[in-house]
This record gives sequence, C-alpha cells and structure tokens, in this order.
Amino acid sequence: MSKPDFLGIGAIKAGTTWVADALAAHPEVFMAHGKELHYFSQQHQRGEQWYLNHFPDGGEHRAVGEFSVTYMDRSEQTARRIHAFNPDFRLIVAVRDPVERAFSQYRWMKQMGADLPTFEQALARHPDLVSNGCYAANLEPYWRLFPDEQFFYVTQREITTSPEQLCQRLYEFLGVDPVFEAASPRQVVGETIQPRSRLLESLRIQIHHAAMRYGAGYLITLYRRLGLSGLYRRINNDEAMKESLTEQQRAGLAPLFLQDLLRFQQRTGIVVVDW
Repeated sequence: MSKPDFLGIGAIKAGTTWVADALAAHPEVFMAHGKELHYFSQQHQRGEQWYLNHFPDGGEHRAVGEFSVTYMDRSEQTARRIHAFNPDFRLIVAVRDPVERAFSQYRWMKQMGADLPTFEQALARHPDLVSNGCYAANLEPYWRLFPDEQFFYVTQREITTSPEQLCQRLYEFLGVDPVFEAASPRQVVGETIQPRSRLLESLRIQIHHAAMRYGAGYLITLYRRLGLSGLYRRINNDEAMKESLTEQQRAGLAPLFLQDLLRFQQRTGIVVVDW
C-alpha cells in the first residue's frame, strides 16, 4: 500500500472540495475516493490497515493523500495522531472570511436536514459555527508539531480570482508537474443548495453515507467526475429560497474573530479578510 504523504485538514466550508477536486484531477496525484476519511479524528478505532486500504498499492502517483475537514478542530489528539503517523506530512489548509464561512456552514447544515429556522438560533445551538472559523486556534496544535514549510494555505479569494495560479503553486508544493491544467478551475464545486425536494436530498445523503461505509467511495468520485453532482444541484436547488448574510449579522459576528485573524496573519503573513 502507498502511504499518504499529504493531508487536507480543513477548514469546513472554506473551499476544501474545490481543492480536493483540483488535486484529484492531476494524473500524478491520488486522492482517496469520497474525499473525507476522518481517520485521525473520528475513525481511528478502525485501525491503520483500514486507513491504508483506501490508497493504491504502488502505481505512478507522486503524491498520495486525502482531505478531511474534521482534522482542523482544535484537537491536540488528532494533530498528535497525524504527526505520529507521518511527521513529514504536507498539510493543506483552506481559509475564508470566517463570518461567511460560519453562514455557509449554517446553510449546509440546513441542506443536510438540520432544523435551524434562523442563523441566530444556529449560532446559539452550535458553537462550532464560530470555533471552526478560529483558524489560528485550530492550527496551534499543528504549528507546534510541524515546521512552517510543510503547510500550504489556500484562501477563498485565490480560488475566486486566480485559480490557475493557485493550482500551479499547489502542484509545486506537492512535487508534481506544475504545468498541468485542471479542467474548469474556475468552476464552483460542492455549492450548498436549498433543496426543492427534501426527500431527494435525504436519498442523496443516504447513498453517500452507504458508499463510504461499505468501501465504495470510488462511486462518489465517478459521480462527481461525470458532472452528476453539479447536475443534481441544478435540478434540486431552489435559488429563490436561498438565504443571504445580512450586514447586521456580519457586524455582530466579526469581532469574535478579530484577535484570531490577527494571530493567523502574524504566523502566516496571510490577510484572510480586510475589516
């Protein structure tokens, strides 16, 4: 079995699916099917062999890895497990405006069936909507274990404004051919929807979970590569019912992230958002 040498560790709803697809498109990169294995965070009891079974036995790939957003959750234990498995892991981190990220996660939770009538109610019930956007706090356990040169940071701004250049730098970071051009790098991937049919969305979720549970994650990869994921979203998205973040909501949340963003900027030199 090929042992993975890179990990995407989050953050949730910060462009991770776009990054994973850009990596999976490269012929010299192997991305675990289904994208998220959650081995070091939620599935560690399954054992190392279960994890390694998700990766190829030999082959021509120069970079092998996976992307699980639950790895970036302030967990000292998760970071230690990852370091113990491979201290040379190259770690990919995606970040975006933390207020927009929180609102996107809220909309995603509603897509998945959560009973959350308003954003304010969601914030009260789910503190992780805020904590998942505290990037410096979430990365502290990793910063203590891994050297800076093993981190690659992706911002939502780069995905939107310069995806081709971002792909090139990402490929260089992983040591694969940087001149490979992924198809449609400006395409939005994994967009959150407001389902027209809750039944259809529930069926999609059940099929996805079953595929991962029974080791058929390759079906998810095939589904997305054939464009069926985008087609489903177009068919089952009620754009007229889409919620938007208000300036009042933004103003109320922004101060909660300020100190963490400053810490993140001091460590990485990256300005996530100008406030």
